[in-house]
Amino acid sequence: MRDRPMCRLFALRANQPTCLRGSLLMSATSLDRQSVCDLRCQTHDSGWGIGYYVRDEARRVRSERPAHDDPAYRELAGTVASPTVLAHVRRASIGTVAVRNSHPFAYGRWLFAHNGTLFGFPTVRERLRGLIPAALLSSIEGDTDSEHAFHLLLGRLEHTPGPLGPAEVCRAVAETIRLLHDLCPGEGGEVSQFNFVLTDGRLLIASRWGHTLSWLRRSGGDPSGLDGPLEERPGYQAVAVASEPTTAEAWSEVPERTLLCVNPDLTVNMVPISGPGRHTPALRT
Repeated sequence: MRDRPMCRLFALRANQPTCLRGSLLMSATSLDRQSVCDLRCQTHDSGWGIGYYVRDEARRVRSERPAHDDPAYRELAGTVASPTVLAHVRRASIGTVAVRNSHPFAYGRWLFAHNGTLFGFPTVRERLRGLIPAALLSSIEGDTDSEHAFHLLLGRLEHTPGPLGPAEVCRAVAETIRLLHDLCPGEGGEVSQFNFVLTDGRLLIASRWGHTLSWLRRSGGDPSGLDGPLEERPGYQAVAVASEPTTAEAWSEVPERTLLCVNPDLTVNMVPISGPGRHTPALRT
């Protein structure tokens, strides 16, 4: 089995604007440090991106440069403060090293990032594109498997009847992963991985399928003082998710083949990604 190409991602939902100098920049296991060397001694130097929200509007900064060698990353990582942040450092597998292929990808209020590879994507690319609505297909800018997976998911969201609540979005993410697994189960003895993070600034959903994924609930800031609310106000709560822990706190693993759903009120559901036709119960934590 060949060495798996992997990216590293981090996301946070909080009830107050939050600074993330530790997780993104200064801790011993920060995303910046992971771009140099992660727990598997891999480098993630194919680009970076940070998405966040200002007054419910999605903002995004991306680069094709390594995060650890880009002053723009250090400036933004050290200053960004938002209730919702999604950050990514890329280790390219499918798609050139270019700004348009750096995560997170954006569409309206939605931000999306992927940790993993859809093995066999070049073979099924046209078939997958045929499953994406034409209006969405025209908004694909790059040539990655990840951006195509995002637009396939957007198509399922657009065709969901009724209001898009957490249960409906979770169902669309699970259905998209199962469809992609059918299209790209793997090749050459390597299986595809579907660690996705999707957010609209209020709801945040992360999937674990094939790679590590950890999560953390905070009441108050990180004990190091590097992560925490922009202003000290009572009742601060946050939920973070990461490919590997970004701080020295006690993170927990997300179970394999499971969605972690952070609801707008910051309650968390763990939703198993079941096979086709099976019920997927939500386990409230």
